[in-house]
Amino acid sequence: MPRRVGTGVDPKRLAMIVAVLNSDANRHRMAGARIHDYSHPHWRQDVEILVRGAGSVLAYLTLPKATSAAQVAEMILQSHENELSLLPALPEQWPDGEARSLCARGGFEVGLRWAAGLLEQATIFSKIGNTCRIRSTGALKVVSGNKTVRVMKPENNVYEFKTAPGVSYKLTYIK
Repeated sequence: MPRRVGTGVDPKRLAMIVAVLNSDANRHRMAGARIHDYSHPHWRQDVEILVRGAGSVLAYLTLPKATSAAQVAEMILQSHENELSLLPALPEQWPDGEARSLCARGGFEVGLRWAAGLLEQATIFSKIGNTCRIRSTGALKVVSGNKTVRVMKPENNVYEFKTAPGVSYKLTYIK
């Protein structure tokens, strides 16, 4: 059974945890860490220290408030009723971040990067060539390769574009 290590605010404690994870005591790479919930002001700092210091030997990392990976993914990407919503419920404790390879309905794989709580860029890979619909309060620019893709606005706050199977599309907001 893997060993669990909890973290806290004390940087000395985190340094000790990183040292233990990198030591011979964890030679079988069975130790993991449980981070306090993401509403705690230091959770992100703790994750960064643990991953930077011992990411390659960490068996798992648990965020207890999110009870499943699906719940975390739903905060970053929602795909309901044939449309995608990017960063629909981003917690204020996650002002900057990146997510990759999120599966969305309609045969899409999505990657997102955000800063200061705002989307900087999204990448959408079309697996089967469906039309991609994005719900967004801001106008979108879509590029595939070095070509701008025609984006239509069928209704208020909804943008859509045609995709081809096996092709990636880069989305940015028009400023």
